[in-house]
Amino acid sequence: MTTQPALAFQNTLPALPLDERNTHALPDRLKHKYSDRITGSIFLPSQERRYAELPKDLPEALANALKTRGIHQLYSHQAETWRAVEAGEHMVVAAPTAPGLP
Repeated sequence: MTTQPALAFQNTLPALPLDERNTHALPDRLKHKYSDRITGSIFLPSQERRYAELPKDLPEALANALKTRGIHQLYSHQAETWRAVEAGEHMVVAAPTAPGLP
């Protein structure tokens, strides 16, 4: 039987109490548990949300699908990623589930 990687990872650490979320607690625990694999980390504090218009060259079907769901703008990092991909650049985007939330 194989385990999905995300599920396997979730089961390696106990859930954080509510008062420890969004702090350094998880990175510190991961560094301790995986000290032979984690060589560095950086903590970026939350920041104000930044938005951008839907790119003009977004395929019409995609733009319409977003608008149908009430999405009329992108987060700025999403728009920047779209522009980079359209320019033929290779991209990796890693963002928390709620980027930019204060």
